[in-house]
Amino acid sequence: MASSRLRSFTASNRYYWSQAFARVSSVALSSLLPPYADVKIFDANSVDRHEYYGTDCREALIVLGKQLSAFKVHEEEIRERSSSGDGGIDLVGVVSFGDTAYGAHVVFGQCGAQEEEWPEKRLEAHPIGLSNYFQFSHDVITTMFTPVLYRSSTGKWVSGSKVTGVVVIDRLRIISLIEKSEGFENIALQDYFKEFESEFESYSLVS
Repeated sequence: MASSRLRSFTASNRYYWSQAFARVSSVALSSLLPPYADVKIFDANSVDRHEYYGTDCREALIVLGKQLSAFKVHEEEIRERSSSGDGGIDLVGVVSFGDTAYGAHVVFGQCGAQEEEWPEKRLEAHPIGLSNYFQFSHDVITTMFTPVLYRSSTGKWVSGSKVTGVVVIDRLRIISLIEKSEGFENIALQDYFKEFESEFESYSLVS
């Protein structure tokens, strides 16, 4: 994937292609959850962020806390933070029970469209790191999506110490998840992916 070598491309490419990687990752995340799950991109520049959560990160986190049916949403702490950014959360998948009781099946996702630095980001969306914002009554799953094929020649992880604390979903696992959900055809039809293919082909020809 080009997203694993973004440093080789222009700043404009890096920005838009990292956004495209988040959208591809959201499809992979969807395959980990039932069809009725609500999977959204929480990244500050996403459509979901603008249309569902709101652009102000403080308000967005409060909306997210309610969506997650968190045991407690620390609104006072949230309102003390900056209005920009995403709080370390790129993706969120929720199976809500639609009642007033707290507790839902939640999967957080962090997207590391980077070649080497992504392991340092893996705990940004971990509930421990988000405890200043939310308190949960149960364990919440955290996933780390990387476009890197993080494998040794044996198929195992390159370094076990770099994948602790989260479920790491590298390029091989992303492809596998999308295949299982038959999502490749859907991705290929999306405008953002068509634009990526066109830009990548033009870039290759110029190079």
